[in-house]
Amino acid sequence: MNVPTTPSSGSPAPVAAVHSKVFGDTEHLQAPPPAVEVPAERMRAWLRDMFLIREFEVRCMQAYQEKKIGG
Repeated sequence: MNVPTTPSSGSPAPVAAVHSKVFGDTEHLQAPPPAVEVPAERMRAWLRDMFLIREFEVRCMQAYQEKKIGG
């Protein structure tokens, strides 16, 4: 059985250097900007919307499984 060996060239290359060679850019590897403060009421509205959307998805799935609607 062949056992993989590690290269003896020393430490591995930095991620940014390898990434730039492979993909050509490293801008997205930078730290994100500081978070924006979102008002609590706005977040509650988003949560209500997400719950409403999820409930719609569940009811659609149930209707599909009961063959009340087509796929």
